[in-house]
Amino acid sequence: MNKFVFEDLNINYQYEEKSQQNPSENLILFLHGFGDSLKTSYSFSKEKNKNFRLAAFDFISCGASDYKQNLKLETYGKLTEFFINNILKNENNIYIVSHSLGAFSALYVNKNSKVKYTFLASPFSPWNKENLEHKKFLINHLLPENNEDKKISYFDLFYNPSNLAIVNSAKIFDKLNSNFYTKRKTAFEKMVNDQIVNFDFLSNDLYALYKDAKNYCAISGEDDKYVKIESLEELASKLNFKLYKLSKTGHAIFFDSFQKVLEIILSQIKE
Repeated sequence: MNKFVFEDLNINYQYEEKSQQNPSENLILFLHGFGDSLKTSYSFSKEKNKNFRLAAFDFISCGASDYKQNLKLETYGKLTEFFINNILKNENNIYIVSHSLGAFSALYVNKNSKVKYTFLASPFSPWNKENLEHKKFLINHLLPENNEDKKISYFDLFYNPSNLAIVNSAKIFDKLNSNFYTKRKTAFEKMVNDQIVNFDFLSNDLYALYKDAKNYCAISGEDDKYVKIESLEELASKLNFKLYKLSKTGHAIFFDSFQKVLEIILSQIKE
């Protein structure tokens, strides 16, 4: 695994540089979601005859990157900016593909001259202040306190959670101990309460990023439990950006509908 240092923390990353096997000038920078890892980008790596290369990294306290307490989204944005300006310093045709919470960092660097277009998949976005049930849902699902709650939050990512592959993969959560939940809470509780479910942050800071951004679209599932499609539709209409709605698709959009997402991305890269 490759590592670079950001604010005294070791950050895990992958970067497919130009080669004889793949000389493409186009680079997809994948930004993963909350508590996830760069492994979600592997579907792009497996594509054959692709007209792009791939780069991704694990955000702080995620994947194989170092751990830090009391994280804020701005730190993730600065990390993304550092990655583009240093690790990807020789790239000039970057297409950002973000998932879920990765949308904040994607919008944070949207105006970087190296970034040509941004795809926000199942994006973290403003939602209705009066939807207290959704706030409760997000807190419980992002910060589960035991293995059973962790499984529920995992199954709710998918359109069809009864899929055998999903059921089998969830068995790994049986091995988690209380230390996992304590450490996760210490890293992310402030981010969740002060930013992710804080309406003032959503309606001011996050909304401003969407409003000021250019050359971007959103792609989201009609059956996403984490991102309310109605709120996203309202935002897209208000700010006039393209929203692709995918049927039979949950929050785990790259599992449920990867080929559909890929087609949207490739159509833009070809232009």
